[in-house]
Amino acid sequence: GLRVVDVSDPANPAELGTLGSSWAADVAVWEHFAFVANGFDGLMVVDVQDPASMSIVGSYDTGDWAQGIFSVGSTVYVADEYDGMYVLQFDPTTADDARLHEVPLMMVLGSPWPNPASSLSFIPCRLGADLSVFAAVYTPAGRMVKILHHGYLPSGEHLLRWEAGNCPAGAYVCRITAAGSSATTALIVRP
Repeated sequence: GLRVVDVSDPANPAELGTLGSSWAADVAVWEHFAFVANGFDGLMVVDVQDPASMSIVGSYDTGDWAQGIFSVGSTVYVADEYDGMYVLQFDPTTADDARLHEVPLMMVLGSPWPNPASSLSFIPCRLGADLSVFAAVYTPAGRMVKILHHGYLPSGEHLLRWEAGNCPAGAYVCRITAAGSSATTALIVRP
C-alpha cells in the first residue's frame, strides 16, 4: 500500500497515514497528488493533501503490470511490464471518470520478430497520428542496407517487413523517423 511518512526529523520518522492497495511498485508526487504504479491495477491517483484521510481520485488500467512511474507536472509516464509505456494527462478539475486520459505517443517502435532471424523479420510500430515516415535498416557503422518504408502511413499499428536476403550474419539497426523524432531497434541476422 501507500504510506506517507514525515521525515523532517530523520532520527524519528513518523507515519502520517496509509492507504491499502494491491501493490505499490513505484510512486511520483505532483502538488498534493500521488501517482502510484499499482501492479495489476495499473495507475492509481491518490489525494494526499490530508495524509490521515487519503482518497483515490483516479485510476487507469495499463493492461498488465504497472511497475514504474515518473511525472512532469500533471503528465504521468507509466511503465507497464508487458504492455509498454503509457503517457497520461491528469486533470483534477474534471469529473472522476475523466480525470485521466491517454496522450497518444507520436511513434512507438516495437521489438522485431523473429530476432535473431535467418531471412525475414517483422518490426512492429505504432503511430499516434497520420505521419510521413522513413524507416531503414543500417549496419552498425551507419551504412544504409535497405529502405523499409518512405512515405505516408496512417495512424495505428503497422508491421515493417525486412528480408535480410544476402546480408551477412551480424548485427543491424532499424531506425524509423517521423514527426521530427526517431526510434531504433537492433536486428540480428544469423547464418
